[in-house]
Amino acid sequence: DEKIYLTHNTQRNAKYATSGSEPININDPRSRLAKITSSKLSDRIYKVCKLINHYLAEKNWTPAQLSRFSTISKSTISRLTTFVFSKKAYCPTVDTLVAIAFALKLDSEKTKELIYTVYPRYRVYVMASENNWDIERINEELYNRGLPLLGQKHN
Repeated sequence: DEKIYLTHNTQRNAKYATSGSEPININDPRSRLAKITSSKLSDRIYKVCKLINHYLAEKNWTPAQLSRFSTISKSTISRLTTFVFSKKAYCPTVDTLVAIAFALKLDSEKTKELIYTVYPRYRVYVMASENNWDIERINEELYNRGLPLLGQKHN
């Protein structure tokens, strides 16, 4: 099997993937690796925004009520309930998502959905834990899903 390693070329300020001896610029949108390593964070944040707003509507709550019951600041809740596309999308921590889930009294499946929407690699980690996978098998599954490999910077 071919192994791919990601490095950071500081002279050109671009990420490169090395497969064998040939560097591949992953910032080139035509590159398959660019698609794999692009975070699509804004897509995930948009989906979590829709989820949170759906759960708020189900409970007939306002974002201010969610802030009060989750102990998460109003500004953070606002960033999560009002999607604004930007180059640097706000990414909530797992703790923030868990606090929101508990405040909304979401069941286990909805809580996982909230976390996995923002952090899809966590689904793989749970599968790996349940199936006693080694790092190579975990990275294979992450790669197959187009997610960052262990040892690679995560968004």
